[in-house]
Amino acid sequence: MSGNSRGFVKGVIGGVRVANKEFTKDGKQGGVTYYPAHSKNGSNVNQRCVIRGCVNIPSKMKGGAEKKVYLTFTVWNKLADTMARSCSEGKEFDVLDFEFNQYDAQIYTQDAAGNSVAVTLQTPAGPVALKTPRLGITIKEIRFGGESAKFISRDMERGHRAVGWDIPGTPANIAWKATLAIRNSEQYVPGKERFGFAKVIAPKGPGIGAYDPNQKPTYGVQTAVATPAATTEAAVMAATAAGAVIPPVAAAAGGVVVKGL
Repeated sequence: MSGNSRGFVKGVIGGVRVANKEFTKDGKQGGVTYYPAHSKNGSNVNQRCVIRGCVNIPSKMKGGAEKKVYLTFTVWNKLADTMARSCSEGKEFDVLDFEFNQYDAQIYTQDAAGNSVAVTLQTPAGPVALKTPRLGITIKEIRFGGESAKFISRDMERGHRAVGWDIPGTPANIAWKATLAIRNSEQYVPGKERFGFAKVIAPKGPGIGAYDPNQKPTYGVQTAVATPAATTEAAVMAATAAGAVIPPVAAAAGGVVVKGL
């Protein structure tokens, strides 16, 4: 083609698992992090959720053996709330639609106490924050898969679900549906350090203020729409996205598609 400078990126990232470490070996933040809605320099910024995902893909260099590839995903607004509530450690999901976002990211290191410390470069004019170009992935549409066997086992050890939780009509299944409904109807409470399965980091710094509900956001406008299906998880996701009452339905299952608009 000629005379057209516009391009596009379209693809699918399948078999992603939520990373279960706060920090990976390369020092990047892992797991799920939730940044509450706020204002910056007087303009609203919607809430966002950052998910560190791991994909096992075949490697030609290793004779077809799998290698782990870590990717960082971002979701905004109500879809961010849905992800925070749903992304347990090891949770599987497929990214059905996404867009790239190139930006300059601050470089951090960890001190002896394990705290993140910004890296600066000393110049004649004073210290300057050291940054590096990065490519972010913003999720537009996602399909949830199953939970990890390790997480389910741990959930059962904690008494959150009993044997038979996945068998429709059993007392354990009815109790599990009630637990799932409560888990997925949770709302973010300002000041809390956790929201769902996410670690909360409150934005701080110059120009940061409270979110004004009477003002339209200027960044991070994205709503969530779930594809309805006859499963507990689908109904819970749909109700969460729409802010509706969660109805009693059948057993929990994966395969729920949630789309940000």
